[in-house]
Amino acid sequence: LLLLAVVSSGYWTGTFAGRIQDDLVMARGTQQAAGLAREAGERLAGDLVRFGVMCLVASAIMLGFYTRRLAPVVAGVLVMVVGCVDFYLVDRNILHPERFRGYESLRIIHPRSTMDKYDDPDPVTTFLEKEQRHYRIFPVQSPRQPFSGLFNSNRFMAREIASIGGYNPAKLKVYDDFLRTALPAALSRGDYRLVDMLNVRYIVSGAPYPDHPRFRAAWQGTNAAGEQRFVYENMPALPRVYFVDRYRVASGDDALQLLGSGAVDVGEEVVLAESPGLEPSSDEGATAEVSEWEFSRVRISASLPQAAILVVSEVYYPGWKATVDGEPAHVLQANHVLRALALPAGEHDIVMSYDTSLLKRGLTLSVSAFSISLLMLIGSIVVTRTRSRRNLGRSDLHTDVQ
Repeated sequence: LLLLAVVSSGYWTGTFAGRIQDDLVMARGTQQAAGLAREAGERLAGDLVRFGVMCLVASAIMLGFYTRRLAPVVAGVLVMVVGCVDFYLVDRNILHPERFRGYESLRIIHPRSTMDKYDDPDPVTTFLEKEQRHYRIFPVQSPRQPFSGLFNSNRFMAREIASIGGYNPAKLKVYDDFLRTALPAALSRGDYRLVDMLNVRYIVSGAPYPDHPRFRAAWQGTNAAGEQRFVYENMPALPRVYFVDRYRVASGDDALQLLGSGAVDVGEEVVLAESPGLEPSSDEGATAEVSEWEFSRVRISASLPQAAILVVSEVYYPGWKATVDGEPAHVLQANHVLRALALPAGEHDIVMSYDTSLLKRGLTLSVSAFSISLLMLIGSIVVTRTRSRRNLGRSDLHTDVQ
């Protein structure tokens, strides 16, 4: 493995880097993409060499153990040392990216005093916290740079203000694909309807927005750090739950292309990954009100004069289940990233909850495996001590013959 890693290092920095270069869609230009791809290849080649070295060292320890040149305790300690070294070599780059990349701005571990500043009063969040409706914000560095800087800030999380930028770089794939393709394509044409779909009531910007009928200047000033901020109310924002009476069936890249092209008026129509099984008639007069909104449970009261499709502006994930009037209902994937339910006419009590059975099964397996391992360890110690006592008893009965 070590020899293979050393010999193949040229492939990772050459052919491999060339293949992934076009996939680096967030790079600024071809030259930067090529540099990033080459660096990725270098890091991968280095990791493979490290992996080969670790395998070689571990094999040597195991060989010493099986040939009885190393005592079990010594072999066990050496394996633990190798494991700790391996963890350290990987985790130092994750825990301290500012050392890995050489940029202090990438620091993720700060003193307690720095983190306490997130709880300090901030004029921007103080204004936003006055809003009583369910809403999200779209933080943008500027109208021309919507997905950099402020968009990635998790400062709003400390005040429980929902942001479409999220609170962690690791997002669900359906949402990540939406942020990389459909939303930028729409915004490049000045089309904010996908932003409306995400229940974005306010836009928080680091630079002023041009005059537009959809945006109402709501607040202007500086944040706690003295940085200029502009808050605009997005007047056509859709509520967290709303009805439509038209749909198209498309999934994956086809759905993203439809949404990004502007061919779908998301306020009147929804793109479903499959047929709803119930043909909507009209959303006129249909109302929906959120009565309970928790981390893993949502309750909605709906009233429909005619059959329609209820769109819930929350990220779609297979673990979410739904009941309508106590009966199981199929959750549809809507507009690639959201959830939807096809509802017949009438008064309905809707409950969406996250299915934690997989988590519980995983916990059961983990506890069972740990318990079995612990019992095996205790059993091996008991057996070893029993054999030692028997061998000691036999040696006491042995008589030397001259």
